[in-house]
Amino acid sequence: MTRLDAALLERIPQFKPEWRETLHRMREHPAAPVWNTEVGDRVGLDDARWVAWFEEELHRKRGGVDAGPPDGLLQWIRELAPRSVYFRERLAGLNPDRDFARIKPMERADLGGSLARIIPEDADLDRLVVNPTSGTTGAPLLCPNHPRAVACYDPMIQFALRRHGLNALYDHTKIAALQVCAQRRTTVYATVHSYLNGAGFAKINLDESGWRRAEHAADYIREMAPQFLSGDPWAYVELMRVAPQARAGALLSTALTLGPALRTQLEMHFGCPVVDVYSLNETGPIGYSSPEYPQFFHQLPTDLYLEIVNAAGDPVPDGEVGDLLASGGRNPYLPLLRYRTGDRARIVSRSGTRGDPALLFELIEGRTAVFFRDGAGRRINPIDSGRILRQYPIIQHQLIQRRDFSFDLSLLIAETPPLPPALETRLLGELGELFGETTQIRISYDLDLAGRKPTPYVCELESG
Repeated sequence: MTRLDAALLERIPQFKPEWRETLHRMREHPAAPVWNTEVGDRVGLDDARWVAWFEEELHRKRGGVDAGPPDGLLQWIRELAPRSVYFRERLAGLNPDRDFARIKPMERADLGGSLARIIPEDADLDRLVVNPTSGTTGAPLLCPNHPRAVACYDPMIQFALRRHGLNALYDHTKIAALQVCAQRRTTVYATVHSYLNGAGFAKINLDESGWRRAEHAADYIREMAPQFLSGDPWAYVELMRVAPQARAGALLSTALTLGPALRTQLEMHFGCPVVDVYSLNETGPIGYSSPEYPQFFHQLPTDLYLEIVNAAGDPVPDGEVGDLLASGGRNPYLPLLRYRTGDRARIVSRSGTRGDPALLFELIEGRTAVFFRDGAGRRINPIDSGRILRQYPIIQHQLIQRRDFSFDLSLLIAETPPLPPALETRLLGELGELFGETTQIRISYDLDLAGRKPTPYVCELESG
């Protein structure tokens, strides 16, 4: 076995010789981007069996849900209490069967400051991988995860795609998907997925700096002929410009709110359904857009318990808007106990629709796609500014572009404000490089939303 083969098998333990041709075709294509990292699913045979069981449960347990925690969740909580310092503290003096709604909700700050107390004390950390959150509203969370939990994204995504009419078959002769980004800098890679029988997957970035020739992005997408595309609404708008002839069986939209007008535009342009997926790094996928009512989401996994509560953590009646909480999950390193997602929602129907009886809910305050522009009128993805802000001790931020192209940046920082002068000067310099050195950027430290997510990006300019 060569050193290359050994490294490949470490990243993709179930890799088969016949998959090599697909991986080579993606990586070495004349129009391929300049790859900057290598990844793999790290899914072994035991993991694959577990994911297959999860997929069975995904279908078998679909159905209406009651307004209280299910017995399985309560049993899971009782089993975790002796093994997690955090669970013991939150359950002190409470009986989860009787007092579930009295359990103090888990906050985002708990994941940042009490992570070692949340992880079960007997957890085997040998398989731990770390997935930092995107940090759309502040500092990223270093979320520990397990390869088998990450691999469960695949069956959930395929379930959502099938519900929207894409019944694709996957093997090592096909490219399953291209994840499309539109950022100044991000990781780009090509790999294969064990769950999809060796089908290819690549993450690409449409920014021209990552390609050898300007036309290569469109050429690569056409030549790979993916079964579906994945990306956020911002990236799809850029895709219409960079590769207007791109085609796929479906568009999977994530990370940002997909408005109805843009959904219609994308479906007409690309000639395929658009499937909106609501997901957090802390939880994995939570919901997918209903084919019958695309403005609403069906709950996707069956191992999460969702509830809508008021500011005090008390459940609100169905139909009323409140904070969305999630409990449970499949990540052995991050058990969630009434975790505040930071998003607001309302329950539309506990019995779903004819096509899927799973819980139907509506997100009220999503993460809306925003377009910034520099002084020359060029579009700038707010994620690029978020990438800069994540390098500083910032808990949350809100960046507003005014009609005169200037910016107001409001910060909540980890220590007593303001930032040290040298740090603030460096931050302004990095943002100036992104938006243009003559762009005025004003910093304030008055962001205080009592733990709720701010609207991270606002642009008063007309977007187009």
